[in-house]
Amino acid sequence: MKTENTPHTTDDTSLHAFWCLLVQILVKSSKKMEIIFRQTTLSVGRSPIFSSFRNTGFGKAFERLSLLTHKSTRDEPDIKFATLLRHSKFMQLGDPQGKVIEGKIVRVVGNDLYIDFGWKFECVCPKPLKNERDYVRGSKVRLRLQRLELSTKFLGATKEITLREADAHLIGIVRTPFRT
Repeated sequence: MKTENTPHTTDDTSLHAFWCLLVQILVKSSKKMEIIFRQTTLSVGRSPIFSSFRNTGFGKAFERLSLLTHKSTRDEPDIKFATLLRHSKFMQLGDPQGKVIEGKIVRVVGNDLYIDFGWKFECVCPKPLKNERDYVRGSKVRLRLQRLELSTKFLGATKEITLREADAHLIGIVRTPFRT
């Protein structure tokens, strides 16, 4: 609270509680509106009152949104997490050490190439001296993967610290945006 003697301070917990309450109210009211809308359209049918409501911008938007949310939940079968994980590219990769993969150069900083190969972190490789003009942003390159995450203990720290990058060696260029 703001008083004359104290400066204004925000209490994070009360602000968080306010936003949570507001979200709950909005979710409940939208669910109630959807139920009322469906009941009235089913019971009234083609009443002129509700047909004019459907022609308004809100009515059209509400119908589109409700069709999208209900269609997406009906069309997709329930797939368990274990099935998704088993069929993911990560599981098909197996042991990553020594695998040859393709990546895309996303940043070039000085002589360092930041290469995204679809994992959590990018790898950083030095730009080779031979054909260095081909190694630009957007180029596809081939890598030999060593480790997916570089993490170690630094200077006697008690926690492991992640460098937020992977360890890979650059083998060569596959495709550059200039030449296909």
